Amino acid sequence: MALYGAFARGPLKRNPTPKQIEEAQLLVKLIEMGWDDENPAYRQFHTSQFMPGATKEQMEDWNELQRITLSPEMAVRHK
Repeated sequence: MALYGAFARGPLKRNPTPKQIEEAQLLVKLIEMGWDDENPAYRQFHTSQFMPGATKEQMEDWNELQRITLSPEMAVRHK
C-alpha cells in the first residue's frame, strides 16, 4: 500500500487553530443537514473543494453520485 499526502492523524488532532475547528464543525453540520436533499447546495460545497477545476456537468454528476451513494452519516465519517 502506498499513501501519498496522507496524515496519521485527522486535521482536528494536529493542533488546529480555533478557526480550523470552527470550519470543520461547520462542514459536518452542512453535511448532516443537507447531504441527501434534492437541492445540491450542501454537496456542492464539498464538490468544489474536492474537484475545484471540474466543469459544470462534472460537478452536477458528482453531486448526484454523492447523494445516491453516500448517506449523511457516512459522509460525516469520511470528512
